[in-house]
Amino acid sequence: MSQMLKKFGKLNQALWMFAEFGLLLVLVCILIFLVLGQQSGAFIMSVMENIFTVTGKVDAANLIGISILIALIYALKARLER
Repeated sequence: MSQMLKKFGKLNQALWMFAEFGLLLVLVCILIFLVLGQQSGAFIMSVMENIFTVTGKVDAANLIGISILIALIYALKARLER
């Protein structure tokens, strides 16, 4: 049983690392877009179009709720790592 819990812990850690890497990639794309604008390339422009599409369909209240949820998850994660 403890071996299975260790494996689940490692899997959970790997999935969090993958999610954080994806978020970092999106943030880097946003930064590149802010610096270079329309000249930033096809990949960056497609990422930004997807972000604009998603945020255009979600109203402000939902974005605030999602932001609060993400902040709570990171706060809990930081507290559990202590």
